[in-house]
Amino acid sequence: MVFDGHKQGSLNPAGILNRFINDEEQYKQVAALFNASLQDSLNNEEQRKAFSETVLKVKKNSLDEASRSATDIAQLQEIIRQQAALKTLQISID
Repeated sequence: MVFDGHKQGSLNPAGILNRFINDEEQYKQVAALFNASLQDSLNNEEQRKAFSETVLKVKKNSLDEASRSATDIAQLQEIIRQQAALKTLQISID
């Protein structure tokens, strides 16, 4: 739901939360996602790795989508260059 809202340019956390209003446990879990503190939740290496992998997946999906809608060869070449650069990208939140 978050990615769909972002893709449409209308991300609405309150609207997403409203979909879970009838299930208190799910509502709390979804609310926690929107209210998570990165500093508190990224204290160990596993969480840092998960964050890094998530950022890479989001960027890869964005580039894949851009490649499907590329209109000229120069644009496609730039997207391919960026896709190749993802293999060596190092993400740090320190």
